[in-house]
Amino acid sequence: MQEISFRGKRLERRKRIAQVSAVVLGVFIIGFGTGWFSHVPKAVLVDGEEPVACITLAVFPKDYVPAKKSFTINVYNASRRVGMAGITAEVLGVRGFKIAEVGNYDQREISITAEIHYGNNGKNAAAFIAAYINNSKLVMDDRSDGSVDVLVGQGFEEIRTNRDANEELARPEASPSGPGC
Repeated sequence: MQEISFRGKRLERRKRIAQVSAVVLGVFIIGFGTGWFSHVPKAVLVDGEEPVACITLAVFPKDYVPAKKSFTINVYNASRRVGMAGITAEVLGVRGFKIAEVGNYDQREISITAEIHYGNNGKNAAAFIAAYINNSKLVMDDRSDGSVDVLVGQGFEEIRTNRDANEELARPEASPSGPGC
């Protein structure tokens, strides 16, 4: 039987460490090189084309939050559930909003939580109301005033509290930025 001295064991261990280190270094270099040389730029400008908009996170600024009494809300029941417009209007009134009309929406039934209809002058008010109604859909129409219509749908469950709505307004939301951002 062959006996290996202490010095021989140490040399053998160093060889093994060097071999393992060389393999790990080789794998790292191959992986880094592959990533480096296969990297494709995300945006390539072609002559005559405009840059594509980026996606950024935006928070609804406090300056654009309208006062609750500065616009009117019309609440309509667009579901088969009886009394939903009245209950929703009452809760929105308690939350501090100015309610104008309450009634039924007979044109069609809505299966989602709610649709919020608004004109160009009611854009900020509609976004503000959307913070109170979870999973609501904003629908712009051709009205010229700043009023907002809330169509309560079949999926409607509750209106958020003022605190929860403020937290929702402060949550960043992805939105497209202008070209060349």
